[in-house]
Amino acid sequence: MKLKSTFGHLLSLCLFSLLAFGCSDDDDKVVPPAPETALTFALKASDITAERAVVECTPSDEERTYIFEYAEAALLKDLTAEEQVSKVLELNPAEKTGKQTLVCTNLTPETDYVAYALEITKGEAGKKLSTISFTTGALSEPDALTFMLKASDITAEHAVVECTPSDEERTYVFDVAEAAQFESLSMEEQIRKVADLKLELKKGAQRLECSKLAPVTAYVAFALEMNGGQPGKTLSTASFTTEALPATDKLNFELKGYAGDQTGANKTGAVTFEIRCTTQDAASIEYFISTTADVERVLGKGHTLETIVDNNEGTGLIGSELTAANGEGFKITMTSADGVLSDTGYTLLVNAYDKTKNRVVERCDAKTDAVQGEVTIPEITVTASKGMPWGENPNSALTFKIVCTTKDVSFAEAFILDTKGLNDILQNQTLEELLDMNAGMGKPFTESDLAEMNSTGVSIFWNELKGNESYALLLNARNMVGGRAIVRQDATTDPDSEPGPGGDEFKPDVKVAAMAGDAYGMHSDRQAMVATRCFSHDAVYAACMFVEHVVLDQFMGQGLTYEKIMEDSNNFEKYSASIIGRINDKGYRAFYENLIPETKYAALVDVRNDKGRAVEYVHLTTSAAQ
Repeated sequence: MKLKSTFGHLLSLCLFSLLAFGCSDDDDKVVPPAPETALTFALKASDITAERAVVECTPSDEERTYIFEYAEAALLKDLTAEEQVSKVLELNPAEKTGKQTLVCTNLTPETDYVAYALEITKGEAGKKLSTISFTTGALSEPDALTFMLKASDITAEHAVVECTPSDEERTYVFDVAEAAQFESLSMEEQIRKVADLKLELKKGAQRLECSKLAPVTAYVAFALEMNGGQPGKTLSTASFTTEALPATDKLNFELKGYAGDQTGANKTGAVTFEIRCTTQDAASIEYFISTTADVERVLGKGHTLETIVDNNEGTGLIGSELTAANGEGFKITMTSADGVLSDTGYTLLVNAYDKTKNRVVERCDAKTDAVQGEVTIPEITVTASKGMPWGENPNSALTFKIVCTTKDVSFAEAFILDTKGLNDILQNQTLEELLDMNAGMGKPFTESDLAEMNSTGVSIFWNELKGNESYALLLNARNMVGGRAIVRQDATTDPDSEPGPGGDEFKPDVKVAAMAGDAYGMHSDRQAMVATRCFSHDAVYAACMFVEHVVLDQFMGQGLTYEKIMEDSNNFEKYSASIIGRINDKGYRAFYENLIPETKYAALVDVRNDKGRAVEYVHLTTSAAQ
């Protein structure tokens, strides 16, 4: 019984041990830890302006590493998630931990941007970017630069002008000009005019001493912002008027008028006047000559000598002419070529000012002698042909050949009107009345024209007429003995037709010349003249571009031809039909003012006929400031 009990006790111990210290086949296997959750990011963009933004990134685990940067949205546009990750890793951004803030500066205005975050674990990148987009605003325009302009110490010929800008670091131009230069101009035109002057740029407060001003004259001081060659939108101005010079005695003139030329000859077909200022202080003199009958007719309607000269265009004396009038006297002779008739009274009107702007209007009369003997009438024949004298443009031009068979024409002028309009006029007045009312307004004949008319005949033409239209030439002619001939000749243009193909073989024969200064060679520092003449007499179109030579160089640097420059530019003057007529006749002189001293200028003159084109180049350089 004891043995059995002992064995049972041992068996119980063994079972207890097995239960407490049991073993298994899986005892040497390791169970892996559970995987970490993906790192996430909270992105926020704030304080966005045109060139700056602030972006914050808060990761879900502040211990784990990641990259955080920004770029233009275009960098990641249209890329897959995998391509986006590859693209940002190429930029090699620094790894970060914890909450981060990016201050993005020097951004481009009005541009889309993206800020991105991507987990980096032991060199391995996550599979997808976290992003936030933002767009920069527009740049705000700076406040307009304003100016305080003040004129002081104003006398008859001097003034001081001060300019104070609202921002001393910004650039502008500042000068003074006669107010008349800006009259009737819009603000846009004023700004363009000032910008074209290419004045020296200024900064800060400026003071300008203005000397040699004209007395009793309105001036304007102006300031205009110039930023990178671009003008501001507003021209600031301040006006002032110079005072009068101390009063002087009234101008006194000695005027003489007599029949004949300056030697006393041709008293029936010439009249001479002499202008002499005995006080010798005339600053400007303008004269007018008309028939005494016309002057008396106008005075009879209640006008004064002052209103006559104010309402008509006179001839001004300049340079040596003005000096002569203030000295020994200036003489003017008009002959039958100017329309002077025998036994006719003529009146000289003189409109003059001194430096104080005091004005004098004086009158002087003279009368030509009557012709002794018979008064004969010139005998004139007129033949018409279509086109120019050389046959071109039969649909838009008419030519008339005029021959005086009595060979005694001493004055002539011609008019052309459409026949329908002329016939309407003639219902109420005669040809003689019509020509008297328009005396001096027609196409004049020079002495050489009259010589041709009195020999083999002279040809005159009109172009730019309507096709298939009837026109009438009216010729008003006189001889030395006062005989008058009025001739009418009708002609019709061909129907309109297309111009020819063109080419160098058809181009006009054009000559162009230029010089610094006006027609008398004065003011060569700020004025210029460009003369154009078409020796083939067939121009139907003409234009001129006058610019600083550096501007032309810029065009030429682009590989442009003269012809292409004229076609692409809007900076040229297209000449009128009357100017084209002068170019075809004796030539035309164009004058340019307000130029910059010691500066090279260029002119391109474009002249065309119905079949060809010529573009001529000429240059000049202004003198040093006088």
